[in-house]
Amino acid sequence: MLTIRREQLQTLESAAHADLIERLIVALVETYPSATRRLSHASLSQRVTEALAIATALGCESMRAFADLTGLVFELGPSVHRSPAIAAILADPRLSPDDRVAAIFERLSAADWAAVVGSLTSEI
Repeated sequence: MLTIRREQLQTLESAAHADLIERLIVALVETYPSATRRLSHASLSQRVTEALAIATALGCESMRAFADLTGLVFELGPSVHRSPAIAAILADPRLSPDDRVAAIFERLSAADWAAVVGSLTSEI
């Protein structure tokens, strides 16, 4: 029987986390080429790490939810999940955490997005 020591498991988890950060950085650079061009890799990594911490705290598990939330954090700032319209969707007990993130894009109207942006402009 193969036994994986705690240290080995932590190394594997750390490598997977680093890989996820790199994949999300690539997605940001592809999605926002003008905005990311002026940022260092360290700055992009910090923003992605912040977004992943939020996603993890919300219970997200899918790459899609991580990517969507990373885009929102990048565009609107690290408090985007606290905006009333978004927070209400993220608190919906009828949906899984990943589905809650997807629902942000499905449920918010143009007026809702304007309110979100208006409430967060000091962070952008």
